[in-house]
Amino acid sequence: MKYQDSLNNLAKYSWFSLGGAALSGEGAGYGLGRIEPELIVQTLNFAIEAGVTHIDCAPIYGFGRCEQLVGEILAQKPVKIISKGGVSWHDNKRVNMSNEPKIIEKQFFETLKRVKRDVLDCYLIHWPDEKVDIRKPYELLSQLKQKGLVKRIGLSNTNLEDLQLAQKVDDVDVIQGEFNFFSTTGHSCLKDYLVSHKIDFIGWGTLDQGVLTGRVTKDRQYDRSDFRAKAKWWKRQDFLTKFHKRDVLLKVLKAFDFHLFDFIYSFQFYHGLQTSLISIKSPKDLRPLLEVKLIKQEDFEQIIASCMLTP
Repeated sequence: MKYQDSLNNLAKYSWFSLGGAALSGEGAGYGLGRIEPELIVQTLNFAIEAGVTHIDCAPIYGFGRCEQLVGEILAQKPVKIISKGGVSWHDNKRVNMSNEPKIIEKQFFETLKRVKRDVLDCYLIHWPDEKVDIRKPYELLSQLKQKGLVKRIGLSNTNLEDLQLAQKVDDVDVIQGEFNFFSTTGHSCLKDYLVSHKIDFIGWGTLDQGVLTGRVTKDRQYDRSDFRAKAKWWKRQDFLTKFHKRDVLLKVLKAFDFHLFDFIYSFQFYHGLQTSLISIKSPKDLRPLLEVKLIKQEDFEQIIASCMLTP
């Protein structure tokens, strides 16, 4: 993607968007641990005042608590809300993943009610479901868009086959997928298609749930409201390799006199992403994100090369 194209794309968003999972607090679900209610209010208000344009939600973040908080605190604020459907739960809080249209429709209107909006800015199918043809729920999203209840629609954590099938039903406006220093696979497999069809890509897992910033350590313990305390996929990761790669990166950045967030912004920019989701828990966490600088392309390429060459 050309430099000017990237600038034009970033103009739609702030360079990062607020990931709502961390703000779900004691609601559990896919949350990142406890957070004081007063701090949630301060963080959300500070983010909007600082120019953050989008916040990403989902019903499973805190079992509805994330969306509820966004509705209570940001109902009258000029922020665009992204949400997703397809991951629900039973009365006992056991997670249920299904893209059946009736489930997606129910979740969509529950989200509208929670966030206190008449129209959502963006709505996505949260995860692929091998039991349901993606065209069925995407037809529902298309109908909601035609009725003016949502402005943009798309897919999260998708694959090229589902993307192409959905595109036959209606335009796919937005794709969301994991994208960070450790993993760009989802974006790499779709990049050519996204560029040719002018589809926006929003990256999640930007900080790899704290691994990249060093908040995740080998012996860290998580409280019960944090998904990292029990999620099997999280525990199965090769953290030692990630820690080594992170340490090498930080060492190289120090030598070049750049901050970690300068690199994260530049990493996103040179891959042509529109925005990256970053979860924060306080205004203090947000401030360094507002002071980033774009690394020149030749320096950026040298940093990447140095990371690969450093043992």
